[in-house]
Amino acid sequence: MFPTNTFSFHIDLLGVFRLGLSNEEKVRNFKHLIHTRFTSQGATVLIPTYSYSYTAKESYNIQESSSKVGFVTDEIRKSSCFSRTSDPIFSYCSFGDGISKNNFLIKDHDCFGSNSLISEMYQKNAMICSVGAPWHRVFTEVHFLEKMLEMKYRKDKKFYGKTIAYDGTSHKTCATFYCRDYKYGLSSEHGKLAKDLTDDGVMKTFNIDDKFEFTGVLFNELYEYVSYKVKKDYFYLCKES
Repeated sequence: MFPTNTFSFHIDLLGVFRLGLSNEEKVRNFKHLIHTRFTSQGATVLIPTYSYSYTAKESYNIQESSSKVGFVTDEIRKSSCFSRTSDPIFSYCSFGDGISKNNFLIKDHDCFGSNSLISEMYQKNAMICSVGAPWHRVFTEVHFLEKMLEMKYRKDKKFYGKTIAYDGTSHKTCATFYCRDYKYGLSSEHGKLAKDLTDDGVMKTFNIDDKFEFTGVLFNELYEYVSYKVKKDYFYLCKES
């Protein structure tokens, strides 16, 4: 049914509104759906639980640091903290057995580097998906492609902090974030990318039992598309701040 067995679900409460009456029921049924329709079939589902801890000069507590990307993601973080990765800026909760155990080790991270979880997603040709989430929030993984393409308006910046493990021990680590170079006066613009992907038929929408719908693009196809677009317009993924 699906063109891949690895998914990154960027999710908003709107995306699960048909899965229950209360918010708690919606989240509970969403997790059940992940199991019955994805992980039980051998797929892996990744839910962004980005804390941005080191960029905010905060410690990253794998169990306790809240997700800053929506109610649903934080509820999943609370109930699935032992499946959360150790990146102190861009963590994910993982369902399924399809990603390397290295992603859970406390270590220095290059968030968009060749040994990152996002790089592993690219290697597995994961589908980058919106489940009711606005597109400016969905395409975080595009920064990995920008780094591959060596876009000059972004640059590596190191952030230092402490990561607190499940056992309460504290570890000093470094996270390298491929972030905006402010001298260019630009910010990300992904709404146009989402529209163009849809208009050109690259984006696909899937519906499960008329209760759950998601739209996504395969990571390798996204790379080919972005690579083509930035050759024609170098600042295609940007707008003036």
